[in-house]
Amino acid sequence: MEKRIRDLICKILDKRKDLLIIPLKQRAKFEGWLKFELAHALVLDGMENVVVEAKYDNSSKRADIMFRLGEKSYKIELKTPNTNWRVDGIENMHRPITKNINSIIHDIYKLNTGDSSIGIIAFVLFPLSSNDEDWKSYIKRISDKTQLNINDKHCQTIKIPLTDSQKVNMLICVYKTKMKKYVCVVCGYEYDPKSGDESQGVKPGTAFEDLPEDWVCPLCGVGKDQFEEA
Repeated sequence: MEKRIRDLICKILDKRKDLLIIPLKQRAKFEGWLKFELAHALVLDGMENVVVEAKYDNSSKRADIMFRLGEKSYKIELKTPNTNWRVDGIENMHRPITKNINSIIHDIYKLNTGDSSIGIIAFVLFPLSSNDEDWKSYIKRISDKTQLNINDKHCQTIKIPLTDSQKVNMLICVYKTKMKKYVCVVCGYEYDPKSGDESQGVKPGTAFEDLPEDWVCPLCGVGKDQFEEA
């Protein structure tokens, strides 16, 4: 589902490059607009009961978007954090990016509490210069704070033309915030994503779906196909 949502966001941004020039030049956040565009795209993609600003957990908590697909329910928190990196043609921002990163971490914690629906965090980090990979330090900070093993496969970069000769990067990241445990049907070993598997070099925060194909049960040696959800 993460890739599906990331692809939808990339298509929306790619289609509206002309509109994105406005918030890009002003370094202005645009999740309010993107939220409704994504909700509409989810409906067209076959998702059910798509609701914007939906309450959940019988409380005042709200998710930016909630929807269902079959028997599974999902809730999305969407962010468009702006960086303070200097980029020609874009208004400078002197405030540190720390607050923006902390808001993503806060939303991940929020998604991991409450009902049984699957939480998904999605954010668009901008602007990024073409040859700068300092953004990886922010991804690592989010990963370390939340114990989610976020890597490049959760992210995708698109280029937005600021002028005829200049393009600016935006980074789109989407990933599940709550990972399920899996149990070996042969010996009863439980794989917990929070712990990973140190014996085979699997870092804490690695989802079962992201385990290497050659990973085996540490106790009895069977493959991933012999595991089921706990």
